[in-house]
Amino acid sequence: MGEPVPGAVELSDVSVRVVGRTPLGDIDWRVGYGEHWVVLGPNGAGKPDAGL
Repeated sequence: MGEPVPGAVELSDVSVRVVGRTPLGDIDWRVGYGEHWVVLGPNGAGKPDAGL
């Protein structure tokens, strides 16, 4: 394989803390060019806290 291609979006060591809880902690996430992602979860699970 060749060299890794940089992602269109890369997050490293990201945490989100809201009113005393941490819905996202120490996240590393890479979205490559042409990739599609979706965040799924029940109501109240903190999906908007991801800032997506």
